Amino acid sequence: MTSKPKSEDEPACGPEWPNEEDLALYVLLSRVLHGLRHLPEVSSADQRKSKDRTMNATRKPAVLAVSVGLRDARERQKMGLRELARLLGISAQKLSNVELGTNVPEDTLVAQILGCLRVSRAEFEQVMKIAKQLDVPNFVDHTASPLIDLLWTYEQLSSRIVEWAPFCIPDLLLPPPPPTAARDETAEQSERHDQELFQRQCRRQTMEQGGRRYVFLIGDEALRMARDEPDGAEQIRQLREAGRRLDVTIQIVPSGPNSAAAFTLFEDGPRPIAVALKHSHCTTYGTDKDVLNKYHDTARALLGHAFAKPVTIEAWLDSLQARAS
Repeated sequence: MTSKPKSEDEPACGPEWPNEEDLALYVLLSRVLHGLRHLPEVSSADQRKSKDRTMNATRKPAVLAVSVGLRDARERQKMGLRELARLLGISAQKLSNVELGTNVPEDTLVAQILGCLRVSRAEFEQVMKIAKQLDVPNFVDHTASPLIDLLWTYEQLSSRIVEWAPFCIPDLLLPPPPPTAARDETAEQSERHDQELFQRQCRRQTMEQGGRRYVFLIGDEALRMARDEPDGAEQIRQLREAGRRLDVTIQIVPSGPNSAAAFTLFEDGPRPIAVALKHSHCTTYGTDKDVLNKYHDTARALLGHAFAKPVTIEAWLDSLQARAS
């Protein structure tokens, strides 16, 4: 197999990352990530020595982003696992473990894989930047077009998702946006906006497929703000419709200046595996034990408050109308 020469300052690269992705890609990746729910036992002596490090790092955000990104890049090149492993000079089992996130690769191996797959320069640099943080439990994703939606990825790994939204309706419960005219924004802002809409669509598809429980704790201030928006009636209708699902729980919680900041907690069984804090220009993912314990306790306190005096959307709207009259 021959390859064309490359310049010294540019990694081996091939077709540019496509502007539009296919929902089928997320269906494919969900099959891959399903195996992460129950990790396989390691067998070789070298793997057993690093078992603790591997198991503890499996759900770290940077590890997930790199592992899924590498598999996606290979699938886009239509290259088989064994073929790529042969080119790299490693076993197919080792490459499979890297793609599943059950083996934390050295950044040199990540670079070799990307080179063999001839990814674009931009993708190479983005993956390598993340690969430098594989052992970091907390990760800030501030890229305009993330290689992989980590919110969606962690949802795939979770049995329950708890989202606290004190001042805005959660993305998963928002109605599809109507077609709009060209917006006055930069190319980067437009790209990020389009990417967020696409990822929301993919996450909604996952929620519709079932298999996990969603608990949305929405601040009453968020409902007041939503009701006053142009599409407020549609937002409320969407909330009511989602609340009828057996795997979705929506509770209204009083919110104010002293409310905890918004977050999404991902749980696998009784334990939290990650927390996400979404900001206007980035999303922070945390897997540090102390951070998880803090947000797990906060979620339990909010849940206790919500279910001690449960308030449904209909009850909240009725009380609001009664006060207005």
